[in-house]
Amino acid sequence: MMVIWRVLADVVMYLHILLPILLVGVVVFSLFREVGFQWRLLCYVGVGMWVIMEIAPKFGWTKNCPLTDLEYSLRRLYDPSESWVRTTSLPATVIFNISRIEVPEFIFTVVFGIFLATVVGIVIARTITQRRLARNGPDR
Repeated sequence: MMVIWRVLADVVMYLHILLPILLVGVVVFSLFREVGFQWRLLCYVGVGMWVIMEIAPKFGWTKNCPLTDLEYSLRRLYDPSESWVRTTSLPATVIFNISRIEVPEFIFTVVFGIFLATVVGIVIARTITQRRLARNGPDR
């Protein structure tokens, strides 16, 4: 039974790693392609949830990301000693395990802010361009 909890905890951790990558892919795809309302809605809801999960620990609404809390709960079921607890965030741990470089935590917030500002800028520019084209028609 202990193996099941460990496998589930690992699955949650891998999902936690893949979720931002997939979200960035969806955002980039929906910004640079003509997509339908459903893709744009998925993009806005995904980015909104990401913003909330990024901001919530900063304001003390939650201690960690909900996926981190779920992973820790599953890991406690098979190893109550908590020898597996990370002292840094998941991205910092992954980067350290791959490159042996310690990245300060604030770097991830800065990168997230730059990404979010870029997405908002592109959405505003596309909206202005689409409205201008709808009003004046395409150039001939």
